[in-house]
Amino acid sequence: MGKWYMHPAGKEYDDWLPRAMQRETKINTSLPQNEPEQALPFGPDQMLFPLVDAGPDAPFGKDVERTVDVDSTTATALYTYRDKPVADVKAQLLDAAAAKRYEVEFGGTTFNGSPLATDTKTQAALTAAYVKAQADPNYTIGSWKSGPGTFSTLDAPTIIALADAIEAHVQACFTREAAIAGEIAAATTLAELAAINIESGWP
Repeated sequence: MGKWYMHPAGKEYDDWLPRAMQRETKINTSLPQNEPEQALPFGPDQMLFPLVDAGPDAPFGKDVERTVDVDSTTATALYTYRDKPVADVKAQLLDAAAAKRYEVEFGGTTFNGSPLATDTKTQAALTAAYVKAQADPNYTIGSWKSGPGTFSTLDAPTIIALADAIEAHVQACFTREAAIAGEIAAATTLAELAAINIESGWP
């Protein structure tokens, strides 16, 4: 982890260091990298105090609170964990599930063992072609691009099958998101929320 620095009044390093350096040194001074107890002077009444950066990552459902005790020679950071409100964690998980659904929905599927794009453009193009194929059994697409430099002719039954495959994929994505949302709604504790796996079970 990197270091950040504080002066005796507790003002954070990133906010005041450029002004201190310009006022006191006029040069691009390097800060100490391997002496976490050594203060760096910037004049008779100003010192930079090395301090471990940011602290530990918060466990699931926790916030990290930091307090800093600064005296004439050192700055000490104290970190404590605080439970987040269950409602806040539920909202975060719902957002994460929606983001995962979006990723999977538009990330592609397979059709007869071959990759099938499911991005917005492909969905729109196949939806339009599906309507025409339903109305005209002889309708074809002469040059459907299925990959870099790969084109093929699609007849009406194939167009319909491709559109149906994408529709099934999209609905499966929303079905999985709905199932996760149900688990989140049913949970009443942080421990129950932590047990919900939003990464698995997708099509």
